[in-house]
Amino acid sequence: MKALKVAGVILDIRGNGGGLLGEAVTMTGALIDRGPVVQVQDSRGTRETYSDDNAGMDFDGPVVVLVDRFSASASEILAGALQDYHRAVIVGTGPTHGKGTVQTLAELDRVVRSGVDLGSLKVTVQQFFRVSGSSTQREGVTPDILLPDPAAHVETGERTLDHAIPWSQIPAVPHDMWPAKWKPTALAERSAARVAKQPALAKIASLTQVLKASREDTRIPLQRTAWEAHRKQQRAALDAASPDLKSGPAALAVKSLDDPSLPPPGPGGKVDDRLARWRDTVARDPWIEECANVLADMAK
Repeated sequence: MKALKVAGVILDIRGNGGGLLGEAVTMTGALIDRGPVVQVQDSRGTRETYSDDNAGMDFDGPVVVLVDRFSASASEILAGALQDYHRAVIVGTGPTHGKGTVQTLAELDRVVRSGVDLGSLKVTVQQFFRVSGSSTQREGVTPDILLPDPAAHVETGERTLDHAIPWSQIPAVPHDMWPAKWKPTALAERSAARVAKQPALAKIASLTQVLKASREDTRIPLQRTAWEAHRKQQRAALDAASPDLKSGPAALAVKSLDDPSLPPPGPGGKVDDRLARWRDTVARDPWIEECANVLADMAK
């Protein structure tokens, strides 16, 4: 990235359910000098801190992390650490999923040799805490800048579960703040002004209301003609409220870096269709477009 003189980075982890804890620590370490990334505590109160011990960073420019309500687990650790260090601005459609616990499978057949398949139990054994001491459990990571949420009508996340482990807090661990020149509150104000004028994002709010009304509309006529009219009315309201992200000019120019792991061009030098579709989707994504605008504000 330094060789290419990258001006800023958007790390898009929307819909990313997490993965290996070590990868979250490594990715965070690429963007900070050194220091703690996440704390882990078990039921006995024993704590362990996972840190980046390598001095230096791979990129020292402005960073935006784009999240949504489906960003979970290790993704939340990454976003939370970069937010606690003031290293990145978190942009999202709302708080992340809130998966801040560690589970293990206990095979019951190994405990009771009854000759019968007893299955297994999933047991929570640890909980994640940010370097600030706040848990990612249940409450997730709250973005610095909020954007309209196309999935606002969906009830999801740990906070919607009946018996979710509650949010909690432990002491923070010492960490050096990034000397950021930007102020998240000022960035949020500029972003809100742009979003209000962005047709696609401005329309998301009305789409959410239509989808919520459709979900709550549980009385459906059984007479066929009435049912067809009811369904037609719902579809018309949905079509009227849905933003058309495929029409009109692309807001961004998207070009892939030369990477040997990418699929080679097809016959006649044509780019793989999936890669072409991905480029077009990114170029027309209003959430990524707004993240690019936030990056520009951060560089001022």
